[in-house]
Amino acid sequence: MTIYILGAGFSSDLGLPLTPDLFDRVVSVAKSHELYPIHDSLYLIYPFFKREFRNYPNIEDVLSFYQMRVEWDEIGLDRGKRQFHERSEKLLRQLLVRYFLKASFDVLKKEEIAYYLEFARKVKPGDVIITFNYDYIIDICLSAWPSLKALITYTERSPDKISIFKLHGSAGWLSHPLKVNDIMITKTTPIWPRIASDPPIYDLDPSGIDILVNQKYDIGDLMQQIQSTENLESFVIAPTAFKSPRVAGNVLFKKLWGLALDSLKEANNIVVIGYSLPITDLGSRILLREGVNQNPNNQDSQFVTVYDPNIQIKNIYERHITEKVAFKSTRFIYSELVK
Repeated sequence: MTIYILGAGFSSDLGLPLTPDLFDRVVSVAKSHELYPIHDSLYLIYPFFKREFRNYPNIEDVLSFYQMRVEWDEIGLDRGKRQFHERSEKLLRQLLVRYFLKASFDVLKKEEIAYYLEFARKVKPGDVIITFNYDYIIDICLSAWPSLKALITYTERSPDKISIFKLHGSAGWLSHPLKVNDIMITKTTPIWPRIASDPPIYDLDPSGIDILVNQKYDIGDLMQQIQSTENLESFVIAPTAFKSPRVAGNVLFKKLWGLALDSLKEANNIVVIGYSLPITDLGSRILLREGVNQNPNNQDSQFVTVYDPNIQIKNIYERHITEKVAFKSTRFIYSELVK
C-alpha cells in the first residue's frame, strides 16, 4: 500500500496559491460589502494592514487568532469584539470554500491538468490519499478514469478501494450547525454550486450526497435542508494549532484521522507531495510522526519520499518526522510521478 500525502504544493502547478498568497486569492471572490467586516477585523489585529496595499497577512495566522480568542472567553475578552471576530471568521471561511470550489473547476482548462491525470492513472486499488487541501483536483482526476472512479471511497480502507481522506474537510462538504456530526459529502465528482447569492446556496444533486452518521434522511428532507441557507454551512477545518477539539468532538473527523493514522502505520511506502508541515498545523505534524515512527518499514531509507522544490522542507521532515527521508527537490509536474 502506498500513501500519497498532498499539500498545497501539489495543486500549485495548476495555479492554485500556496499559503502566503491564499488570503489575496480568497478575497478576490468576495463582494465589496463582504470585505468590510474582514478588513475591519484585520485593522484590529494587524496595525500594519492597509487594504489599498492589499498586504494581507498569512491566512493561517488570522484563522489561528480567531480560534485562539475562544480560549480567552472566560477571562473577560470584550464580548462585542469577540462577536465581531466570530462574524468575520465565519465569513472568511465561507469565502475560503467559495474560492476553492470555483478554482477546482477553473483549473481544468489548463494544459497542466494532463500531468495530474497521468498521476491519477497510476494510483492503485488499496492505495490511500491523505490530503490537507480543500480543492477537488485529485477527486476530479481520479474520476476521469472510469476504472478508478468506481473505487473511490472517503470513509473506509479496503484493498479493493482507493481511499481519499480529507483531513481538513473539503470545499463541497456541508454541515448542519445544530447537528455538527451530520456531515454531507459530495461523492467522486464535485457538484457545481450556485455561488452568486449571499450567503451561498449549494445546488447539489441528491444522488451525489451521503449522510455519514447514524441517522438517514430521505431525499425530500435532505433537499429541504440543503436549500435552506439558515440550516447549512460549509464545513472545513482551518490548518491551525487549535483544531484538535473540533476533530476529537466530531464523529466524521475523528474517524478520518483515525483511519489516516492506521494507514500510516501499515503503509509500504509514503509519498509526500507539496506538504511543508506548517508550524501552525501541529495536529498534522503529530499524526505523521506517530504514524511513521510506529511503522516497521521506517527503517528503510526510501520509506518516506518528499517532493518539494524548497530544499528547506527536507530539514523540517528530518527534524520533526523521521531522519530517513528521500528528498526530491522538484516541482510535481517535473517529477517521475507524472512520467
